[in-house]
Amino acid sequence: MRTNTGVGPRGVDLLIIETFTRLDEMLLAIAVARKEAPDLPVIGQMVFPSRGMTVQGDDALSCGRAMIEAGAAMVGTNCGRGIDAMVSAIGRMSILAGEGIPLSAFPNAGMPEQVGHRMIYPAQPGYMAIRAREMIRNGVHLIGGCCGTAPSHIQEFRSALKIKPVRVQAKNVEIREEIQEDILPEPRNGGFLESLQRGRLPIIAELDPPTHLDAEPVLAGAERLAEAGVDAISLGENPLAILRAGNLGMASLIRQRTGIQTILHQTGRDLNALGLQSRMMEAHLLGIEAVLAVSGDSAAGTDQPGVSGIFDLRSAGLIRMLDSMNRGMNMAGRPLKKQTNFSIGAAFSFRPASPGLQIRRLEKKAALGARYAMTQPLFSVDEIEQMMEQVQHIDILIFPGIFPLISLRNAEFLHNEVPGIYVPAELRKQLARFDKVADQRKVALEYTTELVEKISSFIDGLYLISPLNKWDIILDFVVQARQAGWKGSGRVDQLCVAV
Repeated sequence: MRTNTGVGPRGVDLLIIETFTRLDEMLLAIAVARKEAPDLPVIGQMVFPSRGMTVQGDDALSCGRAMIEAGAAMVGTNCGRGIDAMVSAIGRMSILAGEGIPLSAFPNAGMPEQVGHRMIYPAQPGYMAIRAREMIRNGVHLIGGCCGTAPSHIQEFRSALKIKPVRVQAKNVEIREEIQEDILPEPRNGGFLESLQRGRLPIIAELDPPTHLDAEPVLAGAERLAEAGVDAISLGENPLAILRAGNLGMASLIRQRTGIQTILHQTGRDLNALGLQSRMMEAHLLGIEAVLAVSGDSAAGTDQPGVSGIFDLRSAGLIRMLDSMNRGMNMAGRPLKKQTNFSIGAAFSFRPASPGLQIRRLEKKAALGARYAMTQPLFSVDEIEQMMEQVQHIDILIFPGIFPLISLRNAEFLHNEVPGIYVPAELRKQLARFDKVADQRKVALEYTTELVEKISSFIDGLYLISPLNKWDIILDFVVQARQAGWKGSGRVDQLCVAV
């Protein structure tokens, strides 16, 4: 509003709104311009980096129509990934030219290369003029240059401008198959959830990848847990920003060795949006069928020098990305030729004193495509029961986190230093009665044994977290559950039917 206010008839002939990457923001800008300067014609130019699509997946033709409907007098494109990408976008918009709508094009002079402290654009004036002719023949009436163009480029354009713009007739334009509106497949439950046995309490066991290159103890633990009857092994991605072996490689090795499902924790901290999509494509190719989408811990506590968080995507954005891939599309709306088969998971931090905000966030994550949720460690039967009651309306499986404490020191650390974890005062007092760690562990494990038995009838599933990666401790609880034949809430039978 501040940018456009004051634009009026003082020598200004038109207003160009350019370099927008999001259609909703462009439409807002056009609306403001029309309100503040109703007598000025508006040109709307968006960026279409590849194949005539925005990074949000909107094609140039639909964007052009929307801009015209919002009040633009001319529509087109500028900037982006060089001339070839712009020719493709104008090709899509040529249908509008056939309807009498003038187009504009302001290309970059190719893709830049950084030389020293300068960005050098390679496209020569002659080449740009040749490509300008193509765009003029597709209905461009206003042509110019964006990044990297110089007076020599504009001078060369003048020869192209001698060609009278051709008004493309709509009946002569073939609508490309990719422009037509896609009918997206239905959302998926994914391979992990569809693999769960009916009439049995699902169990997820969490192991951390090693902080070194000896992965054998973790792989051996995964084998034992699989033999005992866990349904999936969950693997964090550098939790607390501490360097560990990559969880994708570990997930693949465990899947190959045991045959059971593995849940890949994916944060938005360590990779940008491009890297995240590439990694998820790699995960699919390696046979991974479950991903837990989390924002990730702050990089401030890392044990490595020079580390910073990226956070192009946080948890909601990751879920949206994964759901798109499950439907066979990347974030730019382009087809992947195949669909991933991820069971999309979300983190759920239940806070009994004020649960409303976290429940609303879980509702949003479920609407975006999450099909199950894993909680932070919980230590109270009443709190777990309260949580399960309050989320019954959400069609999503809830796996309460169960962390078997192994000492008073362990309990105090979790309670005081790890965000979102509350260890009841009474439990900490029980542990404090004993001086020996062995006695503290005995009391803590008896407490956990009783806890899982009491919640077994109403929880959707069990999420067992290995304390300090001691998988043998959670192994006992897996055996306990399978020998008892616990069935849980039964919601797995209702929600995990293959789609």
